[in-house]
Amino acid sequence: MGGTSKLDVMPHKFALSNAAVGATLEDIENPRVIDGRYNKVCFELENTHATVALTDFSLMVRAHEDGTFVNLITGAGWQAAVGAILLFKTANIDTLAATAKATLLVNVAGWQAIKFQAKTGTSGSVTVRGYFSRS
Repeated sequence: MGGTSKLDVMPHKFALSNAAVGATLEDIENPRVIDGRYNKVCFELENTHATVALTDFSLMVRAHEDGTFVNLITGAGWQAAVGAILLFKTANIDTLAATAKATLLVNVAGWQAIKFQAKTGTSGSVTVRGYFSRS
């Protein structure tokens, strides 16, 4: 019996809370394997540190399970106009102020996995919450 599985139509939620980051780009938890099942990731990034701003944020992608992660959007790329990859944003997150939040929608169609990285001038922390969707 054919048809669409619940995995294909239901959004996949995630929350990466209070991840510690430092002066170099650091992974925020483990990569999220999406195996091409999802087209978009919608997420809220919160800089949970009281006084330290982010100095960079990266969304990395991988084409296959044995592949290398590459930057999809990083640095000044978050300041670019909304387009085919960066579909929506409420702020430029590469320089997100202390205690600030931003919401983003990014096209991740076709990728096997994604991961987030962040950095601050010193020790900081971030929370990323969101979901993957097919539409």
